[in-house]
Amino acid sequence: MQQSHVTHSKALRNFGLTVGITLIVCLLGALCQCGGEPVAEAPPGEKSRLFAALPSATGPGFGYTITNWERTFVGEVGPSAGAFQQRTSHRNQELGATVEVTYLCSRNQIWAKVEFTDAKDPRKLPTFPDEWMLLNYSRMHVDTPMPPRYTEPDVGGVWGLLSHATSVNESEPGIFTGRVDLAGGAAEKYLSEEAVQKLGDTGVWLPFRATLDQQGRLATMAVSVPKVGDTEAYEHTITYRNYGTTPTISLPDPTTPSTHPSPSTTSSPPDPEPSG
Repeated sequence: MQQSHVTHSKALRNFGLTVGITLIVCLLGALCQCGGEPVAEAPPGEKSRLFAALPSATGPGFGYTITNWERTFVGEVGPSAGAFQQRTSHRNQELGATVEVTYLCSRNQIWAKVEFTDAKDPRKLPTFPDEWMLLNYSRMHVDTPMPPRYTEPDVGGVWGLLSHATSVNESEPGIFTGRVDLAGGAAEKYLSEEAVQKLGDTGVWLPFRATLDQQGRLATMAVSVPKVGDTEAYEHTITYRNYGTTPTISLPDPTTPSTHPSPSTTSSPPDPEPSG
């Protein structure tokens, strides 16, 4: 049975498998930071309204977009399935092609699909099967960080940002503004490596703006980051949308796994330079 499917992060930085997938994902560089930082109890007041607006484990599926200083990630979350899907693409000059990677992450397993488009010479590209490939952790590099698995619906880590909010004000109905203090290690999860190095362990006070939809659910969370060194000013933005209307996420049949094979290639490109 073919495994088909219709439908984040520094945790994925330098994530590799073996041969082709190791190369491809390392070439993609840093992905988004996925997963929040739950606290025991939400603070009172307007801040608690934002915590209450976050997706829940019993809520409907939804789509999301995460934009950081480097690129944009798009996907869907299925709380009932305990899984999320994430897609990203990157034009790689070494390969002379656009690399498109899709991850399907459950609580216990992760699958991937890799595609190439707009290739200058398709004969030099690694080839991968069309079905989902179950990632084999025993064949991964020992020092390679593991890709994120599904832990909660808030895949954009909005809870983590709100836990660092020091002021929250509902300036208009459903529109909240305030500041987050990303001091020390917190900054590493949301800022570029260059920004973290230049800012050091000092407090990083950044303004944010959050909006709710008409049903009181989180729609957007945007943190404004100033220019630091060669990293231009940008907005770290998480968008949650289409609650209850996204395609249902279903996991591949576990009885017929397509474990990641060694992809064939007529000419393997050189190893990429370490990202970041």
